[in-house]
Amino acid sequence: MLKSFLALSLLPGPLFVPAALAAETPTPTDWQLLSRESNAEALSALHLAAGYGLPEWTRMLLAQGAELRLDASGWSPLHLAARNGHCQTLELLLKAHPRLVNQAARNGQTPLQLAVMHHQTQAVSCLLKQGAQPDLADQHGVTPVLQAVLQSQDEMLEHMARNGFAVNSWLQRARPDGRSWLHVLAVLPEMAEPLQLLIRRGVPLQSRFKGQSALLLALEAGYFENVQALLEAGDQVNNAEEAGRLWLALEKYLREDVLQKPAQRALLARLIQTLLRYQDGIIQSPRDQTSLLARRILEGDVLAVDFLLGFGPDLEVRNARNQTFLMLAIAESVPQQGVLVARLLEAGARTDIADEAGNTPLHLAVKRGQADIVRLLLPRVERLSSNAAGQTPLDLARMQGDAELMEELRPLYIRSLFQ
Repeated sequence: MLKSFLALSLLPGPLFVPAALAAETPTPTDWQLLSRESNAEALSALHLAAGYGLPEWTRMLLAQGAELRLDASGWSPLHLAARNGHCQTLELLLKAHPRLVNQAARNGQTPLQLAVMHHQTQAVSCLLKQGAQPDLADQHGVTPVLQAVLQSQDEMLEHMARNGFAVNSWLQRARPDGRSWLHVLAVLPEMAEPLQLLIRRGVPLQSRFKGQSALLLALEAGYFENVQALLEAGDQVNNAEEAGRLWLALEKYLREDVLQKPAQRALLARLIQTLLRYQDGIIQSPRDQTSLLARRILEGDVLAVDFLLGFGPDLEVRNARNQTFLMLAIAESVPQQGVLVARLLEAGARTDIADEAGNTPLHLAVKRGQADIVRLLLPRVERLSSNAAGQTPLDLARMQGDAELMEELRPLYIRSLFQ
């Protein structure tokens, strides 16, 4: 009999094993031997009986003093019974060893955590009634209750609550390091559903960790799905300083794969509208080239510039050199320059504003020899004006010997003579 068991237990879990074992009628000597022996993987008869749910085998082996040892993989019979949902076997094991209800596997996981992980509701009830603790963490800091959250098992949490564990209170308390569970999950990938579950369970959106909201952490981590889940739960911006940090984190989403998706574009717009209540100038102020719009112009990002222009930024504001966005787009070597200038003009950018040297956008375009930009500007320029050095754009073209630009500017020059 013993040789038969050891041979079968070496196999990787064939389905006929429990039937074969259950059909055996071990002798008293067999029971004594089975209660003590294990195979090369430290798998005992009690492991097998617990894992396959054989209550009679479990009872007899326990009667012979079989211990709840860990096998080579780090699991005890309790873990196997809990993982597979064998409640009757679990009850027998716990009756014989009640103090091991929270027995930790080699990785720190308790039988309760395994039962939760494998959606074994009845096993969870059995373990909770025997005193299993839902707040014991494994080596990765995951507890049974957090395991249910990570797997979006709201029904399992309800089950824990019905069995006496204060689920919501535990989730709502800040961790010892000051973070809420929202903060913890916000920086993990694909946590939208668990985050929504936490919010439904009353974990406060307004909690801060070192002044940071979960929304900010999700934005900085670059997990758009998490951002969406948190944003849909409501406004989480408390002040202008926080809004400023969110602005900086927001820029990574001004990219093609996000802006071309209507749902994500709409969500991004909602976030920006929220932030505009706190810092209405940060989209448009080109001061020191730090604003969203200024950076996207300098990157030549037409799609993002179009998106930001949709919020109606003030295009007349100026940076430290008295430049507007239109001037910035013309004065720098910007990719997609012609398209960007056209977009800014269509959005209402003025052509009659001068920088600190008295140069208008037309002066700047002529200086750089940008004939295509000059053609875009000319229909919106009423007259030739002089800069601080007394030079008109035509003067600059003449000084540069640019016959093409001189020809382009001549009609405007003639028109200016009669104004």
